[in-house]
Amino acid sequence: MKKYEGYMLCSDMDGTLLGADHLISEENRRAIAYFMSEGGVFTVATGRTPVSIHRIFSEVTPNAPIVTHNGAAIYNLSDGAYVKTMPLGSDAIEVVEYVEENFGYAGFEIYDHSDVYFYKVNDSIDWHVGVEYLRMVEKDYRAIARPWTKVMFVQTKEETVRLREALRKTPYWDKYSFIKSSSIFLELLDRSATKGNAMLDLKKMLGIHTAVCVGDNENDISLLKAADISYAVDNAIDELKSVADRITVGNSDHAIAKVIEEISV
Repeated sequence: MKKYEGYMLCSDMDGTLLGADHLISEENRRAIAYFMSEGGVFTVATGRTPVSIHRIFSEVTPNAPIVTHNGAAIYNLSDGAYVKTMPLGSDAIEVVEYVEENFGYAGFEIYDHSDVYFYKVNDSIDWHVGVEYLRMVEKDYRAIARPWTKVMFVQTKEETVRLREALRKTPYWDKYSFIKSSSIFLELLDRSATKGNAMLDLKKMLGIHTAVCVGDNENDISLLKAADISYAVDNAIDELKSVADRITVGNSDHAIAKVIEEISV
């Protein structure tokens, strides 16, 4: 029996697996390759879409399907096929209409499986497109076929706080999930679409006995709560640290390599 058989390491990407340069460090790459060579299953749970994930894994590739769209989909990198999707209902367009009518500062990113469309592009969207090397396709959301995988409202940090507090007072709050995946991203998802739920589906599918999960932000809370062993990176928000079993080093200090080193088998 190999050292890590039966173990699955599921990591968030931005702010966790990726360093400040938004790449996987050589230290993390070597550790992941060793983990997989010793029977471990490595995957990621991310808000990113497959199109922005493929280029990250040019030298080390997960050996299992990955969780994308913040839990709204499970995707197989090896054959480019979705294993499972948990899209928004068609009536979610009402939330987008409400935000457009009442919050002129918000930019919109509409996700349809592997594609993303942009509406009311602002500086925050421009930054996001540049960081993830996304293809800028502007399209009115009313012309995008439904159901959508998710919607992301993009604006400044302060505007994100204001938008979320306003949505909390609407009937939409209890009908959908509104998750901050960064200080400038507020995501609209189906209530069942969480990283934690998708990770558990993957764990069952692969027959894993121990899931080790690592994250840094609010959208990772469900992931850490569902894990058998959970880690927050040192740069994580306090709310995530409060639910983690362990705190490890920061993302720029090769956190995933450190976690692999600490996994006791």
